Amino acid sequence: MGVISFIKNIATDPDTRLDVMNRLPRLVSDRAYVKKLYLYKTGKRLNLKKPQTFNEKIQWLKLYDRNPLYTRLADKYAVREYIAERIGNGYSIPLLGVWDSFDDIDFSLLPDKFVLKCTHDCDSVII
Repeated sequence: MGVISFIKNIATDPDTRLDVMNRLPRLVSDRAYVKKLYLYKTGKRLNLKKPQTFNEKIQWLKLYDRNPLYTRLADKYAVREYIAERIGNGYSIPLLGVWDSFDDIDFSLLPDKFVLKCTHDCDSVII
């Protein structure tokens, strides 16, 4: 794709615009990225000085509440250990396995029905 057609796609195609937005963190500060993405997604300016809405408060927390514990809690595997430390074993959904690569999974050892999730994101779910 040439530069001209790429620019035209940014102007007309929402998926291309979102792709460009997702690449922005490498080019701009976290604050600028969050503000631009918020404007793009909601059509409204983000008020970080005095957040009023729930969405604005979540954006503020993402930028300014950088507790390292959140990384552990967001990881579907690491949070299991945290739960066990705090309230004991048996409170997490049973685990069938953990693999470093999709190619390492022996599907013949899994039940007929299961859910497969990555630990690092929220969209990659295979049922």
